[in-house]
Amino acid sequence: MPTTAAPAVPANWSTADQIKNHTLATSIMQGFVFDDQQLATMKQFCLDPSQKDTILREKGMWDHSGNRPDLAATAGGKTGLAEYIIARHGTDNAVLYDKEIEMLKGWFEEK
Repeated sequence: MPTTAAPAVPANWSTADQIKNHTLATSIMQGFVFDDQQLATMKQFCLDPSQKDTILREKGMWDHSGNRPDLAATAGGKTGLAEYIIARHGTDNAVLYDKEIEMLKGWFEEK
């Protein structure tokens, strides 16, 4: 099945600003952030955040040496934004607040 690209983002788009201002969840729902594959990864996570470690292992992002998975997310450049968001969940530097994940969960359930 071919992957569909995300729609063109607005000219003033900044992922860093979206993360800092906690507007990323809204942009995800507007379709500005992910292609189909990344969106599927986010859906899997938002529907059941307790599956964080399983998802990271499936994506080859689990650091078997015992380091935290959020560190593995930034190593080697093998991660997309969805995996980065998932890896940072539950850390002091979470990308999405729990209420944003709940908002996305509701959106995914309706979609």
